[in-house]
Amino acid sequence: MEIEAVSRRPGVSSPPAAASPNAARRHSGAAPGTLRVSVVYAERGSAWQTRLDVPAGADVGTVFRLSGFSEAFPDYPSQAPAVGIFGRRCHLEEPVAEGDRIEIYRPLDFDPMESRRRRAEHRKVAERQPQFRPRRVRDAGEL
Repeated sequence: MEIEAVSRRPGVSSPPAAASPNAARRHSGAAPGTLRVSVVYAERGSAWQTRLDVPAGADVGTVFRLSGFSEAFPDYPSQAPAVGIFGRRCHLEEPVAEGDRIEIYRPLDFDPMESRRRRAEHRKVAERQPQFRPRRVRDAGEL
């Protein structure tokens, strides 16, 4: 199992994904009957990544437990983690395939619905207030 901490650099994109599923299998180096997958977790300013070989037929929950994420981030609520495969949200029971990137998502800082309600209320208050409109000054000749 490989574990690495990756620092983000502004303006640097991630490496391109494999052209085909077979490309990942050719370069994976995984033993027969196993799948090579990676697990990633991004924090503000850094990212945690590990690559591991798991038995064929493993699901996302098994990969999550084998990754050592709970030991690396004990403060994360790991009873019901928010996870996905290549940016698509999924359940812990979903099976993984060769070359999958399991992503662990951070908990939300703010409830999106509450934030929307606050913005709507702010807009209502702003509409009720009179807008500042400068008065037009007329010359004596215009009267």
